[in-house]
Amino acid sequence: MGKNFCFFFSVIVWMMLTSGLLSVVSGTNAHKATEDEYSRGGFDFFYQDLEYPRDCKAVIDRCHGQPALSGVYQIKPIGASNPFEVFCNNSIDDGGWTVIQRRLDGSVDFNRYWRDYKDGFGFLNREFWLGNDKISLMTNQKDYELRIDITDLFGASFFAKFDLFGISDEISKYKLVAIDGYNSSISTVGYHGLPLQRNKFFSTRDQDNDGWADYNCAERHIGGWWYSTWHTFRVNSTCQNAWTHCDYFATGDGCAICSGTQLNGVYDSRARGTNIHWTNLDGDENDCGIKYIEMKIRPVG
Repeated sequence: MGKNFCFFFSVIVWMMLTSGLLSVVSGTNAHKATEDEYSRGGFDFFYQDLEYPRDCKAVIDRCHGQPALSGVYQIKPIGASNPFEVFCNNSIDDGGWTVIQRRLDGSVDFNRYWRDYKDGFGFLNREFWLGNDKISLMTNQKDYELRIDITDLFGASFFAKFDLFGISDEISKYKLVAIDGYNSSISTVGYHGLPLQRNKFFSTRDQDNDGWADYNCAERHIGGWWYSTWHTFRVNSTCQNAWTHCDYFATGDGCAICSGTQLNGVYDSRARGTNIHWTNLDGDENDCGIKYIEMKIRPVG
């Protein structure tokens, strides 16, 4: 019933759009869904076919040319025991994106334990982390590209796009095995430091896998991520005071940072080194104060 299903729900959503009950972003130049789309909860979409789609791109393919609006769908990647819900962003860059993380208002605490990041937490229509088990299943069934959309504290929008993204399973600590092919021809961020975390293990407050004996980076940066011994100032008072080093945490008379990109930190934090940050986001030193993030993946080709 894939074709009729998509048409049926498209008519319902169209009626709500025209009545002002729902608002969605359209067009490939949009950088994020509207606040209304998330705050009103959206729709849950369920397929009754014998096989579930494996990702959001497969959801669009099953619609056979009929509209598939952004919303919550059920998918079942290869190897998954049961289907699970994901948020599909079909409003940007030709659609078919499975959202794996979103930050927009600080309503969800991201300073979680290993089990939380393993299973996922939050609300698909608001802030959430999809879950490392789910991300691993998806990115190991085929090659996936990654797109990250960001809005800074001044309302400026940026995005970074990578041709290949993937993580391993829990046995190998969800290693970031692929973050390659930064697309500089279309991406708008000033710096793309995320590939420096390639082959790093995932760390949380209760699982220190960063390889830095002096610190638990997930505790210092307050959020689960792929950390490493990235950079340190042994003696430098400037890094403890200047906003240009807001992504560094203090270490006695110096400072340190475990990743130039950390998107699971504390929302709107003013405590140094704990906030969401992207080093040289706008090509300058405006690293912190990020107000919106959406990480999403789509199969290559």
